[in-house]
Amino acid sequence: MKKKYILGFVVFILGCQNASHQSLEKTITVTPSQKISYSILGSEEKPALAITGNLISSVSLKEILIKKQFDFARIECDQLNEFKPYAYLKVKEEKREMDAFQSNFLMKICPEDDANSEHCVKNLEDFKNRIKTNLNCEVVFGGMTKPKTIISNRFKIDNHQILNAEKYVLE
Repeated sequence: MKKKYILGFVVFILGCQNASHQSLEKTITVTPSQKISYSILGSEEKPALAITGNLISSVSLKEILIKKQFDFARIECDQLNEFKPYAYLKVKEEKREMDAFQSNFLMKICPEDDANSEHCVKNLEDFKNRIKTNLNCEVVFGGMTKPKTIISNRFKIDNHQILNAEKYVLE
């Protein structure tokens, strides 16, 4: 009887390994576009820098999202000091140009697990003062009943690209 419990426990532990992030069988190569723009979200009292751009891939991220029945797509980056850059990735609005697929992203840089714009990077000057290195990121898909799954290679968003970004003005 004791052996059954031990065997069950071992199977349970093996099933829980790497539960925080899984990887797709074959990772997809993505590249951020060179053109990045920014806007300031929120109110004057609580502004937040929002960076927008495109991710380019040779495989449709939208098809993977739908076929594998994921609920969300986002970009997760390594933590920089106390900040954790993250981005919403709009794969359902993906566009195809020649042999490449483009998906827009909208990124904010906030303290880890705190998307409250009061504590986020507020503008380009604030970004320049706080973020001194490039952003190293990857595309992650997930869902309510699915674990987060890394689907892409690691890619870099150059901090100079962000500092030289054009301001995006809503019309």
